[in-house]
Amino acid sequence: FRFILPPPPFSKSEMLFLSLLNVLILPSYAKREALHTTQGELLPHIRLAKDLADSRRYDPRVRPVMNHSQPTTVTFSMSLYQILSIVSI
Repeated sequence: FRFILPPPPFSKSEMLFLSLLNVLILPSYAKREALHTTQGELLPHIRLAKDLADSRRYDPRVRPVMNHSQPTTVTFSMSLYQILSIVSI
């Protein structure tokens, strides 16, 4: 499959989509060996994605803030650092 990215700067919704794609979806297409360290453990960012998506460990009512009436600002960035393989159909 092929991704066509819009030119930077990305909108917030585009950044959210790309982040979710990077963290949650693309690892499922990667080779199993590429998701593990040499010791056989999951890579930290893969483990984080699994923990965040696990319904047994996630409680949407819990928010680690001092004042629950104030909104929480979340910022993140990402970059592509490696392409493992490209499969064309």
